[in-house]
Amino acid sequence: QADQSKGLTFSAWELTLDVPGPVTVALSSEDFDTYLVVHTPSGEVLVNDDSDGTNSRLSIVDGEAGDYRIIVTSFGGNETGEYSIVVSRDEPTPEGDDAAPGPVDDSWR
Repeated sequence: QADQSKGLTFSAWELTLDVPGPVTVALSSEDFDTYLVVHTPSGEVLVNDDSDGTNSRLSIVDGEAGDYRIIVTSFGGNETGEYSIVVSRDEPTPEGDDAAPGPVDDSWR
């Protein structure tokens, strides 16, 4: 179930990187104008509204090892619908070095 904190509807995902290195987070939807927020392990907050039309993308060149929190929401804060989120490493890493993102709250209302 999606969180509705302060009138905003969003879903949260967690990602753990065991080794540092470049990482890209891409968010797309045909249902709403996406807005992507990534909290890094060191506390930096990265945001992207539109990298490609109404889709969002963040490339983290010096991705640090640790836990990331990925927030999926809409530009207006209350649009909803289906979406796709893809996390990719820009350099190959040994198998098992980064955990696949798992939903903290995987439904979107």
